[in-house]
Amino acid sequence: MWLAAVPLIDMLTTVLLRLRAGLHPMKPDRRHLHHTLMDIGLSARQVTAALLSLSLVLGLFGIWISEISETLSMLLYCVLFLANCMYIFKTRRSLDAGPDKVPV
Repeated sequence: MWLAAVPLIDMLTTVLLRLRAGLHPMKPDRRHLHHTLMDIGLSARQVTAALLSLSLVLGLFGIWISEISETLSMLLYCVLFLANCMYIFKTRRSLDAGPDKVPV
């Protein structure tokens, strides 16, 4: 799960955002993490570098933490998912409110 953390968590968060907005969960939109990062001002190259770096770090962390405790690994994965949801919900709300409200 840790090796696919970024796309998996992004997909789950996007589905939750769509459901919360009353949309079909598979309807295309700009609620994915890479769109959110671009909307706050990162270039496509910066977004790619950030997501690849994050995937590498999370994959290595997952391999390491799974050797220590699978229960702790799952708990930390859930915490990461909830933290991502809170960040994306807050960021999307700010972006949807207008350009003056974008968090930096």
